[in-house]
Amino acid sequence: MTKSTGRPSYREIPRRPRAVLRGVTVALAILVLLSGCSARLTRSPDAAASSAAAKPSAPRAAAAMAKWATIHSGPYLTPTTALESYSWAALVMGKNAPRCQLGWATLAAIGRLTSDHGTTRGHRLGDDAVVRPTFREAQKPAAKDTDGGFYDGDRSADLLMGPLLFSPTVWEQWAITASSDTNAPPNPDNLDDAALTLARLLCGAGADMSTPEGWQKAVSSYNQDPKFIEAVNVQAKSFTD
Repeated sequence: MTKSTGRPSYREIPRRPRAVLRGVTVALAILVLLSGCSARLTRSPDAAASSAAAKPSAPRAAAAMAKWATIHSGPYLTPTTALESYSWAALVMGKNAPRCQLGWATLAAIGRLTSDHGTTRGHRLGDDAVVRPTFREAQKPAAKDTDGGFYDGDRSADLLMGPLLFSPTVWEQWAITASSDTNAPPNPDNLDDAALTLARLLCGAGADMSTPEGWQKAVSSYNQDPKFIEAVNVQAKSFTD
C-alpha cells in the first residue's frame, strides 16, 4: 500500500490477464462508438425493451475482473459485482484516458456513499450488475423536469437515477454502455454502465487525478459539496491505506 499523501492512494489496480486485455479492446470500441453520442439518441425506451426481449443479454465485460474482485470483496466490504464494475471502469479509462489517472477506489468510494453500491432502501445488486427495483431519488431542493420523464420516468421533476445518482441532464451528456453489445442502451440502474459513465464524467474534467488538486477538481465535477468531496477522500483512502 502507498503511504498517505492527503489524497486517496488508489493505484492498486488488478493485474491484467489476457482475458482482461481482450475485454479492454471491446470496451475501447464502446467508448469510440459512443463518445460523441448522447444517451437520448441511442433509442427509445420501448425499442430498448423490445430489443431486450428479443435476445439474451450480452456477457458482462466487467466480469473479466471477477478473480480480483472475488479476492478483495471481503477485505473491502464491497460486493464482488460492484468491485468488478469499478475496477473495469478504471481499467478502461486507464487505456482510453491515461492522463486522467483515475483509480477504482474513487469510483467505489462514491458508490459506497451514494447508495452502498445499490443496496440501500430495500434495493439489491444482482449478479448482472443491475440494481432492483429501479433506483430513483428526489433531488433536494426539487429540480424542474428537463427530460419529460424520458430517463427517470417522472414528468413532474428530475429525479436522481441509479446507484450513482445521476440527474437526467448529466446522464444524457455522459452516459455510456459498458456492455460488450455496443447497441445496448446505457442503463443508470446497471452499475457497470453507471461506473463507466462516472469514470467518463470524472476524466472529462481534464484533470490529473494523481495530484490532490486534480483529484479534487475531478470529483467536484460530480458533486461540488466540500463535505461530500472530503467524505469521498476518506472513503477512497480506506480502500487502499
